[in-house]
Amino acid sequence: MRACRAGPGRAAQPLFTFQLPNVLANITLFFGTLAVAFVFAWRLALAGLPFTLLFVVPSVYLGKRMAAAAGQARAAYEEAGGVAEQAVSSIRTVASYRGERRELERFGRALARSTALGIKQGLIKGVVVGSMGVIYAVWSFMSWIGSVLVIRFHAQGGHVFVASICIVLAGM
Repeated sequence: MRACRAGPGRAAQPLFTFQLPNVLANITLFFGTLAVAFVFAWRLALAGLPFTLLFVVPSVYLGKRMAAAAGQARAAYEEAGGVAEQAVSSIRTVASYRGERRELERFGRALARSTALGIKQGLIKGVVVGSMGVIYAVWSFMSWIGSVLVIRFHAQGGHVFVASICIVLAGM
């Protein structure tokens, strides 16, 4: 028979099972791709390094905003669920005192907050998707600098292409 354990070990389990591997994979991807870019075309990597911040900073900021909005939406849905549960569990009392309309209004007010938070989440997701257009601007800059490196500095085109891809991947 398994005993139910509650304590710091249980609280840290999601950190070690989900978040820590993702963080380690993203850090390894970032530094690994930048290392490959510097090995293949250091001039291009040096020119493109600041553009990785155009991907990283909005992602972190909007990710935090999205997590906060999701937590608030969860709380709002729980509140609406509590109103519905109370009304259904005491349906005879509600019906005998003709309180259906009052309960519907109470439930509607509880859902209005969750609706507003859902719209907020949708706007944040839209900004995230829209900010991905920066990838095209960075890719065009990398192509321009890469063509200058190939024409004037006689860099190899394949190395420039791989370095460009690595810089874009490092930012994502």
